[in-house]
Parts: sequence; structure tokens; C-alpha cells
Amino acid sequence: MSRVEDPVSGQIEAEGQDKSDQEGVTEDKELLVESGSGAEDDISQKSIDFASKFQVLRAAVTRKLGTANIFQTADSLYETLYGDMGPEGIISEYGIANTERYPEAISKLRSIVSFEVEEGVLPDKKSFINVVRDAMTKHVDFEEALVGGAKETIDNLAKIGPIRIWTDGDTIGIPSLGLPGSMEQHKKIAVSGFGVLRRSLARNVPENQGDINRIGNDILAVRASEHKMDMLEGIVDEFAGRGIKTVVVIDDRVDKLSDAINYLKNNSSWLVIPILVKRGEYKTKEGIDQQIVSVDSIADVTDVLSNMHINRDSGVIFLVDFDGVLMDDKVRQYLQNSAAYRELRQKGFVI
Repeated sequence: MSRVEDPVSGQIEAEGQDKSDQEGVTEDKELLVESGSGAEDDISQKSIDFASKFQVLRAAVTRKLGTANIFQTADSLYETLYGDMGPEGIISEYGIANTERYPEAISKLRSIVSFEVEEGVLPDKKSFINVVRDAMTKHVDFEEALVGGAKETIDNLAKIGPIRIWTDGDTIGIPSLGLPGSMEQHKKIAVSGFGVLRRSLARNVPENQGDINRIGNDILAVRASEHKMDMLEGIVDEFAGRGIKTVVVIDDRVDKLSDAINYLKNNSSWLVIPILVKRGEYKTKEGIDQQIVSVDSIADVTDVLSNMHINRDSGVIFLVDFDGVLMDDKVRQYLQNSAAYRELRQKGFVI
């Protein structure tokens, strides 16, 4: 079983601030403008072209590998722009086709975009990849991408029971394929303010009798992996014998909720309460299992639990997804794409 603990001794800590097709976007300009950051006026056509290429490639890499991987996405982008494979080789390698989500995927990759380099010298691939990896994990203020009420809801839930931010994405990479990870999930969570929240929660525990890191980590911690279902066994083991009666699972994907329901019902004695946060492409309730409670936003969860009479005496733990539940994917994509393009320009890799 692949298990990845939090970055520092199981804690949520920031490290330098300087899912599937879910990595997709709707319209290129919407991707770059919709964050509401007022950046529309200085958006260049090159940045839009960069974003569209990058998102098509990230979705293709995620689909092929079964998980996001910034290293491989950056490698594919380099090949598309400068490498021997070129757009046609990448299209063939990843089986990229036009889809409802990406109706112009092929033309976006094939389009001749003038990404010149200074003095006509192609950037070194390794350096190019490292700039993209650092830009997307260390040069983004992820707190800007949190959905309304995200931290407030986690704060409220922590008064009822322990929380595990249970998420999959780019963490340690895929060693069997020689692909390193970028610890993207951990860095997004830490930089967006949940490390600070963890320490605050620990300080406010009345019966605090131990070091702040241990108690804080017990209240709020991250369980992240390339495939988050692999984390469930460890979570069940972690809370065995601790009087847990109920687990509330919060996600924005019906398939993830259904898989979690099946595993937890077969491997624990806990009552499972699944809650679907209807965001983005998962807004409709069509085809949703009747046992799944649906809400429009994470901010609605506290009231739902109150109506169910779930409180700190219920013996409850929370498994809360991150992307799409606590973080707005569109805004995150805007911030990451902008950072990658900006850092590549500063290095002279694109001008």
C-alpha cells in the first residue's frame, strides 16, 4: 500500500511561499481571467496559448498515468514546443483527441505559437521542467483559490471530531515509471493556510496535554497519495480502538464517494455518511446514489450535520477532499498557469 504522510512529521507545514479529466478548463480566456484578480488587461495571446496547451497536456498525462504529475506534464510541454516529438508525437503518445471538454485540443497543440527563446538557444529540458515544477508549487498563493467558507468549515468540523484532508494528486510521483513527484498536494494545502489553522486548533484544545505538533496533527492532518483510496486502510487502522462510530466523507465526485462507501462498510464498523459537494461538472444529482447527501458548497456542511444531530459526542471523524471541495479548480488553474508562464519568461525560456 502506498502511503504518504504529511510533509514534516505528519504535519501540515508550508514549504516556501515565494483528478482525471478534472484538470480541464472550459474556455482559454475564462481560465486566465475568471479568478477575479483584475489581470484581464495584461493578458497576452501568448499566455492564453500557453495555458490552453498546458491544460490539454495536463489532462492527457493525468488520464494516461491515472494521476496528475507535473514533471511529466512539463516534459510533454517541452516536447510540444521544442522537442523532437513535436505536437504530432505528443498527440500520438497520449492518444489526444478532441472531446466535449476539449473540442479544440488537437488544434491547440498543433498551433504555431511564437515561443521564441533569447539568441535562438533552446532551453535545457531539465531546467525547463524544474522551472515549471517550482512555479506551480512554490510561486502560487493558493489561499486565493480557496472556496468561500473553506477554512471556517474546517474550523467548525474540528470542534466535532478529527479531520483528515483526504486527497489524491501529485505527491511522491510514480517510482515504477521513473517519474518524480512534486509534492503538489501537500504544498497547496500548506500554503493555502491549513498549516496555520492546524496550529491554531491545537492551541485552542482545552485538554491539551502534550506537544502542540502531536495534538494539532491529531485534530487536522493530510492523507495524500497519487491514489487516495490507498489511504483508507491506514485511516481505518489509525482510528481503530478510539471509539469512532461515524465517518463523514466529503467529496465532489460520486465515484470516489461510492468507492469509499464500499471500502469503509466492508472494512470497518463505522456508520458512513457520504456528502457530495456539487461543483463544476458535478453540479447535477443525476445518477447519484440515494444514500449520498448533496450540498452546493462546503459551507453548507455544518448545517447538514447539525440537522443530523452530529456533534462531538457522536464519535465522528471527517474525511474531506481538497480539490473541488475546499479549493476552486478554475482559480487554482489560473494561478498555476500564470505562475508557470511568468517564471518561464523571467528565465528567458519563452519571450
